[in-house]
Amino acid sequence: MMHLDQSMNLNINEERTKEEEEITKKLIAVSLWCIQTNPLDRPPMAKVIEMLQGSLQSLELPPRPT
Repeated sequence: MMHLDQSMNLNINEERTKEEEEITKKLIAVSLWCIQTNPLDRPPMAKVIEMLQGSLQSLELPPRPT
């Protein structure tokens, strides 16, 4: 997760546009929200759709597990 907020290089052996890279990062961030240990911390589907439609910059990363 720390790599996501540090503009990580996704290390996939194919060329991608900046837009595709942003979509990939957004999908990773939303996925991390959806697998939170505490079910109450997981977003409802309406929020997931909102996060996917919004910009990567407006997307908060979930708390790190302890």
